[in-house]
Amino acid sequence: MRGRMLKFDEVYNAAWMLRSAQHGSEENKTEQVHKFIAVLRSAIDKGDDPEALIFAVAEAITAFPYGVPWEG
Repeated sequence: MRGRMLKFDEVYNAAWMLRSAQHGSEENKTEQVHKFIAVLRSAIDKGDDPEALIFAVAEAITAFPYGVPWEG
């Protein structure tokens, strides 16, 4: 599963930016939410591996905010 999840690097990156935005302005938070949604929609539309996508999203949005554990 881990290998399948890692192909959704754009989801992990967008989630990282979204989590990082929690410490910024409301405008930046809103922008990052919209960017995350766009990335998620794109991944869903590709339909490559919905199961791995769901697990990647769950991990990405709950990851430790000061590191990138999926690259470790």
